[in-house]
Amino acid sequence: MGRILYHGGPRGLQPGDTIEGGHTRRMHDNCPLCRMHAKNDPTDPDHTQHPEHAYCTPIKIYARQYAALCAGDLYQVRPADGHDLMPGDEPDIEEYRCDQLVVVRCVERHVTLTWKDRRKLQRWMQTLPGYKPGPDHLARNASAHMLNQWQARQIDQAQALANRHQ
Repeated sequence: MGRILYHGGPRGLQPGDTIEGGHTRRMHDNCPLCRMHAKNDPTDPDHTQHPEHAYCTPIKIYARQYAALCAGDLYQVRPADGHDLMPGDEPDIEEYRCDQLVVVRCVERHVTLTWKDRRKLQRWMQTLPGYKPGPDHLARNASAHMLNQWQARQIDQAQALANRHQ
């Protein structure tokens, strides 16, 4: 393939470590996303059709989003010897899945997305062929007041999601 591939995953992996299918996020007791994932809930934002595979992408901001979701790290990865990459589940996003990935190096530790990162991610998503703005779309030229309102809605939605899955 010859491209740099990224995986956003749990903290602390070292070069040479193997990443296999399944998600360690289900191990965090107080995390509503972990509970959703453990139940294979189709409303889980990280729901996958192939939980037995590990995922990677050449799109760094997309992988950073997943690292931030699990309070983890961003890794450069490659398929393990003898394991082939297959197309991922997302039709409009270049992503791949594999039985085993190997960590080449850690690109970024303790990934968190700043507001600037979130806006960059949203602008990238707007370029995708199948993108449809949701009801909570944030305008590119949003004012500070609009950002504060949007942030409050995001917090309310996350809290409602957490309450639903307790």
